[in-house]
Amino acid sequence: PAYTYSWTGPLGFISSSQNPTSLAAGIYTLVMLDSKMCSITKTVSITAPINTTVIASPSQTLCLGKSTFIFATGGDTYSWLPTAGVLNPTSSSTQITPSVTTIYTVTASNGGLCSSTATLQIFVNPIPFVYAGVDTTINIDESYILHGTGNVMVGFLSPDSIPLICNYCSVVEVNPKEYTCYKLRGENEFGCEAF
Repeated sequence: PAYTYSWTGPLGFISSSQNPTSLAAGIYTLVMLDSKMCSITKTVSITAPINTTVIASPSQTLCLGKSTFIFATGGDTYSWLPTAGVLNPTSSSTQITPSVTTIYTVTASNGGLCSSTATLQIFVNPIPFVYAGVDTTINIDESYILHGTGNVMVGFLSPDSIPLICNYCSVVEVNPKEYTCYKLRGENEFGCEAF
């Protein structure tokens, strides 16, 4: 209170009550005068932080239960939201396993300053329902008819070294000579498979 204050900066004289968030980068000088006109001079340098422009990876389409990687660039710190199904929500690149179609927002900054955001969408398509029937036991000289059902077109696949009479048919007669596992496959219009 015993001093008077005078600020100058790169743009000239500055009011002592000016909002510091509106200052430009540069060297600022403070001159303090006491009642005897003795002065003390101090300087301070203000640097402008690096503006952040975050860029997120493109939107993608997945089948339910599958994972993918998403990434962002433009900062040195990152935060992904929502975090459900995100392996590392503070990394620039992370693996995700969404259970529903989700819009992800990434916030990035440089040194914790001047943050910006970007978004991407992950579309999650359903997997088909397939049912191969129950496990069963037969005698070595008996045949068995496999009946596959589902909400898409289904077909049985030939197990290793045991050919089927009709490969990829939903109903097929088999006569295995040893323990055998027959796999039923279905694929929907999104290219999502179920076995």
